[in-house]
Amino acid sequence: MIKPHELFKYWRADQVAECMSGVPDSLYLTLWNEIIPHQSDEFQETPEAGFEALANYWHLLSETDQTLLNTLAADHEAKEFYDSIFCHLSPAE
Repeated sequence: MIKPHELFKYWRADQVAECMSGVPDSLYLTLWNEIIPHQSDEFQETPEAGFEALANYWHLLSETDQTLLNTLAADHEAKEFYDSIFCHLSPAE
């Protein structure tokens, strides 16, 4: 099994499906149809960090989806880092 990216210890499947850039339609449907129904009994509007995390349901995903999700998470993390650097390098107004 492929180890989940650290980000998935905190993000829920619905957050990944709706908020992460680059999620293809097939993965979006997998998250909504295969993962979210399993977490719906535990779902809270404002969950504790990691309580309903995607990492808890990682074993339900195919290795192909796990690989794709890790790639998307790494891209997301890189963009966040890149954006933070340029935010700090912007001239003061």
